[in-house]
Amino acid sequence: MAKNMAEQIHIVPVLFEANKATGVVAKFINMKLYHKVEFILSFGTMGTADYTVKYQASAVTAGTTATDLAFQYRKSAAAGTATMGAVTDVAAASTFTAAYATDSTMLFITDFESAELTADLPYVGLYLTRGSSATAQINLIALCWPRYPQATNSGALT
Repeated sequence: MAKNMAEQIHIVPVLFEANKATGVVAKFINMKLYHKVEFILSFGTMGTADYTVKYQASAVTAGTTATDLAFQYRKSAAAGTATMGAVTDVAAASTFTAAYATDSTMLFITDFESAELTADLPYVGLYLTRGSSATAQINLIALCWPRYPQATNSGALT
């Protein structure tokens, strides 16, 4: 079996933060180049208050023309375990909450297919809002399935 080496699935480190204490608009993925994207959002140690998360479509990678999307997510169990929670639906213009009391060291996984987006809003990404004094170590990785796999993948954030 051939190794992937990020050719069949393009791995994009979208957001790495040591300790994020503000709201976050992550870079959006250009879905013109991909069939599917899977976002893996991780929260390290969270403190004081919750974060809310919503996914959006945009005309540009900066997310400045964002429109809220309906989506589904799954939450992992605590780090060091191999179980996943149920798939949860979230309506457009709604959010899910990453709660500081229960979601530290958790992963949240969300998938989108390019067919879910429109020609005028082909980028997808997330927006995080922090609670009044929330802090968290936050990482976001996008696994992108390219339309035309190749050794050098580029363009996910352009």
